[in-house]
Amino acid sequence: DPVNPPTWAKETGKALTNSYYFEFPGMGNWVSATDPCAQEIITSFLTDPQSTPEATCLEDGEKVTFILPKDIYLESGISRFLTETKLESHNLIPLLALGFSMLLFVAQLIYFISLLVRRGMRGLLFEGQSNRLILIGHILATLVALLNLGFLWAFRQILNQIESTIPLVLRFGLPAEFETLFYAPFLAELMTAGLMVITFSIWIMGYWSIYQRVYFSLVTLAAVIFSSLLANWGLLILS
Repeated sequence: DPVNPPTWAKETGKALTNSYYFEFPGMGNWVSATDPCAQEIITSFLTDPQSTPEATCLEDGEKVTFILPKDIYLESGISRFLTETKLESHNLIPLLALGFSMLLFVAQLIYFISLLVRRGMRGLLFEGQSNRLILIGHILATLVALLNLGFLWAFRQILNQIESTIPLVLRFGLPAEFETLFYAPFLAELMTAGLMVITFSIWIMGYWSIYQRVYFSLVTLAAVIFSSLLANWGLLILS
């Protein structure tokens, strides 16, 4: 504590009879009001001032840990993501855009599964050239949906876990051990570029019905929007 350093307590104790000195790592002043262990020691002292207070709880206390720059990944993106994805956020556009993307991703997963159930992968592979292009597009779209949905779910779970244990860490960034998670949206972004090419092709060549082309275009748009959101939040990076 830079305001009331431990040395002051030691000096004060020299002028008091029956004084005992205990130091609490990682705590500032007002430790007696905020730390259960300190309260136990105070109670023990008041019960019997002539005896050294019981202080075994100090041994069970959390050790001070330091967060170094090498231990942190994604310094700037966390706070923006947490702020803009709250329901009480003043700017609902990012939240609505995220909801739109998630809805289309789920729809794509359902559509592709139903397609496989109806025709099977073998049946789709041996159809005409246009259908093969569409199949490639749907495989890409499904992979993009899986990667993005999986990333968002895992990212949210990690944040919830950290917030419930050591929330202070999120002020600095994300622990570096989770860096590999961000390969998922990076790969999805590369595949999204392929989706854009296929979307352009099916419109130029007139493949598929107009409704199916519109649907596929919406899925591609959802992927582009999701990548844009991640980029805006500073989450679409690899160090």
